[in-house]
Amino acid sequence: MTHLTICAMLSNLVYIALCFSLLKSVDCLYEDQKGKFDWRKQFVGVPKFVYSHPDLGNLILGTESNVIASIHSKDGSIIWRQLMPKDCNLDHMSILSSSDDPRNYLIQTSCSNESGNLTHVWDPQNGLLSNEARYMDMTENDQATSSLFDLGHRVGNAKAFTVSEGISLLASDDGKVAFKDRDSTIWSREESLASITAVEFVTLPTNMRDRFGLRKRIVLVTESGKLFGLDTFTGESVWDMFERDLSTSRHLSAAKLILTLQSDEDATRSRAIVIHPDGLIIQINPISGDLIERRQLPHKIKQILQVGNADTDEGSGVIVLDVHGNAHIYPDSIVQTVRANVHRYFMTVVERSPNTLQGYKFVVKADAVVPELVWKLPISDTETIVDLSVKRVNEEVHSPARVLGDRGILYKYINPNLLAIMTQGRVGDSCSPDYYVNVYLIDGVTGALVHNIQHPKSRGPSKMVHSENWLVYSYYNTKARRNEVSSLEMFEGTMQTNSTAFSSLTRASIKPRLIEHKSFIFPSGIDAMIDTVTLRGMTNKHIIVALPTGALLEVPKIFLDPRRPINMLAEHREEGLIPYMPELPIPSESIINYDQTLLAIRGITTSPAILESTSLVFAFGLDIFFTRVTPSKTFDILKDDFDHVLITGVLIFLVVSSYVSKLLAQKKALRAAWK
Repeated sequence: MTHLTICAMLSNLVYIALCFSLLKSVDCLYEDQKGKFDWRKQFVGVPKFVYSHPDLGNLILGTESNVIASIHSKDGSIIWRQLMPKDCNLDHMSILSSSDDPRNYLIQTSCSNESGNLTHVWDPQNGLLSNEARYMDMTENDQATSSLFDLGHRVGNAKAFTVSEGISLLASDDGKVAFKDRDSTIWSREESLASITAVEFVTLPTNMRDRFGLRKRIVLVTESGKLFGLDTFTGESVWDMFERDLSTSRHLSAAKLILTLQSDEDATRSRAIVIHPDGLIIQINPISGDLIERRQLPHKIKQILQVGNADTDEGSGVIVLDVHGNAHIYPDSIVQTVRANVHRYFMTVVERSPNTLQGYKFVVKADAVVPELVWKLPISDTETIVDLSVKRVNEEVHSPARVLGDRGILYKYINPNLLAIMTQGRVGDSCSPDYYVNVYLIDGVTGALVHNIQHPKSRGPSKMVHSENWLVYSYYNTKARRNEVSSLEMFEGTMQTNSTAFSSLTRASIKPRLIEHKSFIFPSGIDAMIDTVTLRGMTNKHIIVALPTGALLEVPKIFLDPRRPINMLAEHREEGLIPYMPELPIPSESIINYDQTLLAIRGITTSPAILESTSLVFAFGLDIFFTRVTPSKTFDILKDDFDHVLITGVLIFLVVSSYVSKLLAQKKALRAAWK
């Protein structure tokens, strides 16, 4: 046996061993992995009604977040909680008790909406709805109910609810709830996190983060005006600050959070700004939570335009348009940069009364930046704007084209200025109206209508995701009485118009040459929707969908591909398409929060890690939840269960065998030479 033959046999053995080491029978989450890559925090909201039975060790709360809950008085943990029906405001709570047994009592709540009042009766032991037979003979306990309407007395910056002598529940103006026994705090809860209005991921400097970029700072703005900086590894608050003037109502425009500078070298240089609709601008360090500057504009704010790039050394800023048509530049350090590049900035404003879209450009007059109206697009009086979606700032697009099964190429229509606007209209009389949904794709620079789609006999609620050359949106089909999701992709065709940069002003035609569009049946409502994002945009796109059941569903974008064919051909298989099926499934293994149900999800935010395979996901509503997903699997990192021992043993065996085979070959050659 020659030396080459021995080496070939050893190579085959090594290849077989490697194949067995990489085999994986099933892709799942093991029990010991629960909470390893994710975390959840549950809340109930700021108390509105408080009741404590003299003989029981728990508190019954009715909150501003329309939740009724039972809280353990010893540690503040949640025993049970129930959410009122959607858009139903909790405005009354009373105690029903039995004359035979004072310990036998029930909680009665009343909430109101446009349809009227809804009354529920709850079992305080388990939070379940009580049957009518149980509370039929009960009467309202006037003494206990009267304590529920004790709106509390002011203690400094908090509202105090008296539970018993010397014991009270304090709800601070910043949303912090504390249970106190005279001067000592038994427990506290940050209930302002139940009403988050703005979220941003902040990249940490190299000396503070892990090598894969999985540790970031999640900066949150709440309705009460309190800001938090959470750690993605633990979910714990690293810093918090309270600014009373940033408080907003859920029914009004919320404060905006914008990152203006992210430094890889120096944590003290990182900057973020919070902008309140009333004109207050606060600049902070998102890493440490330090307040840098506070500025009050003279008028309320109409629109905000971010300029520059937060990942560069110069950072970015904003152009603020107030209600009187004046432009304000913040911070002052970018004023000269904005003036020098003023011709590059365009702003779109949505006017609600009347329904109008307006486009502005900016010019320099008398050493000041001034907005000028460029275009105006009126919307029909019978339609109401229900949603607007824009692309991410500085979005990464890995490939400008799509390779077809016949080796042809379709170039993507990637217009960074494209706006997606959804309106809901109504025709017919008020007794039996017919609704319809319109989707407008508009170029934000020129105001040109790129595309328009109408869905008759449809209405909201609706959600939209807009990225690269595609748009995914949801609506409710009133005729079929089901939720549907539509997907469209836009292409320039087989020839690319401009291979360097897209320009809305110099193109001969602003419209794409080819638009693919398909609709799908979705077997659930949708509360929120967003796409995954990675560092270079190479990883497959997935859509994260928040369901009313409290689940977060990960849907591969390939399932929403409008090019899915009805009749499969060989070229379709070559391209990687799957046959068109009208129904979209909800497989349980695609629920990324598994059994950790989230109540009243209002939004989802995604952010890239340094690992190209990984996208960070943060969902918020009544609860908050963080996890990370890998749409194309972990192709750039070894898994935790990778068999290092086997690979090490194979490599050692290979080295030793190679050395032994070399010696045997030398001896054989020596013997052959003596013959």
